[in-house]
Amino acid sequence: MNYSASADKVVYEEEPAAAAALLNGPDYSPYGLKRAPAPNGPVTPVQAAAFDPLCWRRLGTFTTMPTRMFTGPGVSGGGGGVVFLHERVSPAGHHRLVCVCYAPAANTFSASFIEGFDYAAFVSPPATWTTPFVPTQLSPPYDVISGLPRVPPLVRMYAGQPDPADPAHFTIRYQMWGQEDTLDGQLKDDDQVTLTPRDLPKMPIR
Repeated sequence: MNYSASADKVVYEEEPAAAAALLNGPDYSPYGLKRAPAPNGPVTPVQAAAFDPLCWRRLGTFTTMPTRMFTGPGVSGGGGGVVFLHERVSPAGHHRLVCVCYAPAANTFSASFIEGFDYAAFVSPPATWTTPFVPTQLSPPYDVISGLPRVPPLVRMYAGQPDPADPAHFTIRYQMWGQEDTLDGQLKDDDQVTLTPRDLPKMPIR
């Protein structure tokens, strides 16, 4: 509930050299994708680096429901990167552990952030002596109309940060096509979690 990570910590990386460096360290797993390494180049398998903190993995041993169960269309290589993990409180005062995983489809790509397609949110009330920890993924996985971009997006996500001024709000800094933006995350009273880009990056025209 009190997990924290530096706002500069990379928790998902697609740039090949940077991803390879992260995969040499602890708590990162390879995340398989198919991308064109150069504009309009041939589509080839690549490995992104996805962060999976030890505390979240340990927490998963206390439940029969996997803590990284997101398996959206075309996803390969696990549940993606844990991009936000912390307690949030909904406007009605519901205390929840919120974990957001970024897991883009392996064989296609959309710059939009759509729950059940390229990110999953796990939400759980705090456990008690009589109520176990049960992470719930509310949106079922589904597909959307999309394709591979002509220019590789080289997505980079940084560790999300809770908003000290708004207990339901959090932010996640990220990059696509070298353009930086911020996602505004929000915990709703129905336990849904939304991610809203402030200025969604656009694929360059080449």
